[in-house]
Amino acid sequence: MKKIILGLSLVLLSMVSVASPLDKIPVQQDGRIKPFKSYASESLQFIYGRSKYKGQSATDIIFTWMLVPEEWDQIAFVRVQNKDLRKALLIDSSETLYSPKDLFTNEAFGLRLQEIRSKVDSKEPLSALEKNIQDLERKLSIYYSLKNQKLFAVYPSIQNTDNSNLAPINQVTNKWVDIADLSEAQSKSFGKITKAFAGYVSSKDKKPLDSAVEGWLSELKKSEASIPWSKLKAELTLLKMKPFMWSWILYLIAAVFCLVLFTSGKEKRKTKKILFTSLSVAIAFHIIGLLLRVYISGRAPVTNMYETVIWVALVAILFTLVFHFIKPRWLTLLSACITAAFCLILTHMSPVVLDPTLSPLEPVLRDNFWLLTHVLIIVSSYGAFFVAFILGDIMLGTYLFNKAAYSKIAKDSAQSIYRCIQLGVVLLTAGTILGGIWADYSWGRFWAWDPKETWALIGILGYLALLHARLSGWARDFGMALGAILAFSLIIMAWYGVNFVLGAGLHSYGFGAGGFGFVATFVAMHWVFVAIVVWKKQLAEA
Repeated sequence: MKKIILGLSLVLLSMVSVASPLDKIPVQQDGRIKPFKSYASESLQFIYGRSKYKGQSATDIIFTWMLVPEEWDQIAFVRVQNKDLRKALLIDSSETLYSPKDLFTNEAFGLRLQEIRSKVDSKEPLSALEKNIQDLERKLSIYYSLKNQKLFAVYPSIQNTDNSNLAPINQVTNKWVDIADLSEAQSKSFGKITKAFAGYVSSKDKKPLDSAVEGWLSELKKSEASIPWSKLKAELTLLKMKPFMWSWILYLIAAVFCLVLFTSGKEKRKTKKILFTSLSVAIAFHIIGLLLRVYISGRAPVTNMYETVIWVALVAILFTLVFHFIKPRWLTLLSACITAAFCLILTHMSPVVLDPTLSPLEPVLRDNFWLLTHVLIIVSSYGAFFVAFILGDIMLGTYLFNKAAYSKIAKDSAQSIYRCIQLGVVLLTAGTILGGIWADYSWGRFWAWDPKETWALIGILGYLALLHARLSGWARDFGMALGAILAFSLIIMAWYGVNFVLGAGLHSYGFGAGGFGFVATFVAMHWVFVAIVVWKKQLAEA
């Protein structure tokens, strides 16, 4: 056990070291000071769809975009993933990568953009395809702005005594200068970095680049500007550590050992020790990652879809562990491990849809009290409902393939689903009421049948109906599993559908795009699965 903990500690320490001198350069973009590594990773991920390009770091790639743009104009690296978008632009549907020049000179693209701008001017709603065209325009805009060294700023133009990383994250207290607008002396100093980088590319010798970057950092420190060095370091640590990736790996390991304990029916001490060690380290990584994001941003970690998915994973594990220590049920703990791993894998594999960027907040969200009460409580309820959903999946799957095993797990599993739903309903109801109070405080009304409010209410009523059915005897063990799966569709609609599909209402700060095909398939498969199980049950009882 000591060897396992020591090994994990060494891995953690090795990940904290900074890989490239360029990573440390502070830049300002969209009102936030961040390390150049963050900016480069976000830009390359958005344009290319990956955090590296052919094994090269985002930092190095973005820097070469600025140094040799004429070369990159001809390289196919702008990802056009959507088939309908490729068809609309009349380009080869078998390819997904295109050069900036090919897209910029595409006549169909230009015509479509003119149509979209007319719609935007007349405030007409845009279709999903038109939103994808807008995203493609933004990709090209970012690239061409980088070519002209105009997209991010590297030097503060106004001295500022506020020493809080523009905290909260959304507040812009001083304006920085783009590379193209640096003074002659500043341009000469920054030019040493570009010259050293060119030498580094050819010789792979980091020393001159290290020296040039350190010289620039020293100049920034002499400027007496408000630069949050500790938060920049914390952000670099977060990027290098990748705590959420390690968490889902360890949650999967814990799930395997949960399954071993459940199927064996024996309390094996060594297996339990490995299980709880994996869980403990996974939770530690998970909490460290969240705390780093909170420290960097200065706000609660539930202001976008990415953060809510991460929070749901943590809540699912923590409350299930509490239930487990009250009354051990390995299948319920297995469901929580699967829930946590699934959520974190989604955030790891879909960074374009679940954007991890730490962005400035909408004005209505600039209140940590309401974020901690309304949003945090509602999102926590999703964790309880998610565990009930996975447990329902396991119950119905067992019924379909092994009825003898189902008869052994049905009673305890249905009771666990009931407890999870009880907790979820309490949290969702409390969060919705607090949301009404916040709405009255911010918008002057308690309730306005906004889509987000409406679907939260539908979710509450749906789960209350299931609890009532359980108490009245209408829904027995099989019915609870069935209801947990079907009712979770209401949560998916409130959580994802309102923001990413409907895209309407006063909660516009949560709107996003992408992932509809995956989510729709996920929901449809579960409805088909439920229909098959019910059909099989009816055949067996006939």
